[in-house]
Amino acid sequence: MSMVMTTHAGEVKRRVSTRARSFAVVVVVAVLFAVAAHATIPRPIRDALASKSARVRILGVVGVAKSGDAEATALLQGMLSDPDPAVRVAVVDGLVALKNPAAVKVLKALEADGDATVRAAAVRAIGALERLLIVVDTGDIEDLSDKSVPGLLPLLQEGVDKAIRDGLGAAVDVRHGAVDRGYGAVLKLRSLRRLVQDGNGAIEVKCDVTLVELPGKILRFTSSATAAAGVEGPLPRGMERELASDGINACAPSLAKDVADYIQAHRKK
Repeated sequence: MSMVMTTHAGEVKRRVSTRARSFAVVVVVAVLFAVAAHATIPRPIRDALASKSARVRILGVVGVAKSGDAEATALLQGMLSDPDPAVRVAVVDGLVALKNPAAVKVLKALEADGDATVRAAAVRAIGALERLLIVVDTGDIEDLSDKSVPGLLPLLQEGVDKAIRDGLGAAVDVRHGAVDRGYGAVLKLRSLRRLVQDGNGAIEVKCDVTLVELPGKILRFTSSATAAAGVEGPLPRGMERELASDGINACAPSLAKDVADYIQAHRKK
């Protein structure tokens, strides 16, 4: 004799609802632990991001944001296309909570979102994160040397730009002009000198950067760096640019580190 077991539709619905509630409880507990530990994102929170329940996904988003983990920004950015507007709003709020200005670029896409609530949240978030962005204008450059080796200023600017980005990370926006707030870095090629020592030739480069605060061009400090690059024997005329470039490439990171250190210290006050 065979036995057929049947389940009433209402009972199935209750079971599914019970499972969703149980999972939500697990996620809530994981969120609490994430807040307390402020460390690696627990597995239940990661799993919650892929839940069929929008409510559970929102809990997962909150957990990711509160974890403060280095991976949090990337995880939340991957949720910006969630089909539920409430989840997208939660993601936007989470990105603001992480205080990572790098999220501004991806949030701008939500300014054209089909949901008015999401659009409004994106506009608020972009404004909040842009206020955290450190703007540094390195567009003001001068050559005070003898100008015997032309074309060195772009190398100095490029080197300082890269080193400032490396020093301040995603929190910095390095621009060349059109800056009305933040910092201005006035770059100068101070001098270029040919040296002969023990029969060997070298080129000495002196550079500096004067950091000013915008608006108003309030003087903060000037940092200088000197570097020399040389060859064995007399200095060939054809190597002047190469050696001068090497000297500038050696100076730029030192100058930019002083700028980054000052800005970081100044923002903490």
